Amino acid sequence: MNTFETLPGWFGVIDGPDGSGKTTQINMAKEYAERENLDVLFTREPGGTELGEKLRNIMLHDRDHELSPEVEFGLLFTGRLDAINTLLLPALKAGKNVIVDRGPKSTDAYQGGGGGMSRALIQNIHNLAFPDWYKEPNGSVVLSVSRETSRQRLMARSAFTGLDKIEEKDLAFFDRVYDVYKEHEQSPHVTVVDGEQSPEEVFKQVRPVLFGPEHA
Repeated sequence: MNTFETLPGWFGVIDGPDGSGKTTQINMAKEYAERENLDVLFTREPGGTELGEKLRNIMLHDRDHELSPEVEFGLLFTGRLDAINTLLLPALKAGKNVIVDRGPKSTDAYQGGGGGMSRALIQNIHNLAFPDWYKEPNGSVVLSVSRETSRQRLMARSAFTGLDKIEEKDLAFFDRVYDVYKEHEQSPHVTVVDGEQSPEEVFKQVRPVLFGPEHA
């Protein structure tokens, strides 16, 4: 779907492997938006809409069903289309800043790289189904950390908060996910930020990408 609409809002996406510090940066972005009295829509993938949150629960927390990567992709695809049509596009048309926690890069990494679904098929479906403004956000951040840091932070999370169904997968799965994110770091449409720095220094670099260059 080639629809490169000119939208008055700013669309920012933050992504990265587990343990890259993404949740910390989203929380800091929310604090910044509140402090600066900015009209920002924060959402996440999967999730964001009523339907999306139900699909998220099935995918990550419903332990009655083991899902293949292809079924996970189907849930993500459905939730993504719902979010684009009912949440993201209306907000951007209204001039809001929209910041999304995860996007298509995550699907490529987790269902493709980690799960083994055809990455070419994922890319082809995305190219056909999604508008260009969604595929190439105004600002796209990938947080970069070492493989060891990613593993250590994931292990620490499991000790304190527990893990969802994706996070419980084996190290080989996360190694494949990590490798795909390393590929995405080479994309010309991505701003790579070193997630090994202090959260404050990371946010200093993340902020103008997620909110727009005037927030540098």
